[in-house]
Amino acid sequence: MKAVVVLPDWSGNDRQDYEFASKAHKAFPDDAHVAKALGRAMYHRGEYAAATPLLQQAIRALPPRAGAAGSRSS
Repeated sequence: MKAVVVLPDWSGNDRQDYEFASKAHKAFPDDAHVAKALGRAMYHRGEYAAATPLLQQAIRALPPRAGAAGSRSS
């Protein structure tokens, strides 16, 4: 059985978003959606060096969205 983590898209409350994503990442360190959420929260906090590997993890693991800017598909 696989757990499902539901993350809000973005609440606008940087502290709350960071705390929630950080807790989720501790529980699910290999989940690409969680890595994306925590990387995004860290980026918004100005923690660019810490955000980079998390966002790279998400980019490698998640399929590109159709029509998204910078999409890896040609």
